[in-house]
Amino acid sequence: MSKEREKYYGTFEELYLENYRLLFVMAGDYSRDDHEKKDICALVWAKVAEDIPKYMAKSEKELRNYLRIMIRNTALNYLRKEEREKIKLKEAYELDTRESAGLKTEVFYLREERYLKDAIKVLLPEEKELIILRFYMGKKAGETGELLGITEGNVRIRQMRILAKLKREIQRLMKEEEVE
Repeated sequence: MSKEREKYYGTFEELYLENYRLLFVMAGDYSRDDHEKKDICALVWAKVAEDIPKYMAKSEKELRNYLRIMIRNTALNYLRKEEREKIKLKEAYELDTRESAGLKTEVFYLREERYLKDAIKVLLPEEKELIILRFYMGKKAGETGELLGITEGNVRIRQMRILAKLKREIQRLMKEEEVE
């Protein structure tokens, strides 16, 4: 039985050239995306470059086993990080969407703020109370309903009607000013 001669690499370049394709194939076990595979391989090669003598001292078989483990750990860490970033991006998008909607409302109120004080005068006392609870005190619909003795759904319907009433009054006041 012939004993296989163990191969050692002479230079880092030789080590890299002979194992790059192998690492890329191994990375394929964790990702189908070529960019991700290249990123994973680059991270592994960066770790190898940090301690070249350590890896150069290993036989081909030892090195390949070591690289296989490094690919696995690096790929799992990379994919976990990617997932966390996707979640953060999704959360940021949702927050941006909510803030944009709030900004549009805020711009409306800033632009029409001078008319708002006059428009509020047309509201009934119970309508003013609902608006104060919801917008000035920041109460949720359910809390507002409890305080006013009505259901949450009723709060939402009344709020919608009151806001429409305010909008119509603001538009009327703006038209009056344009005529003058």
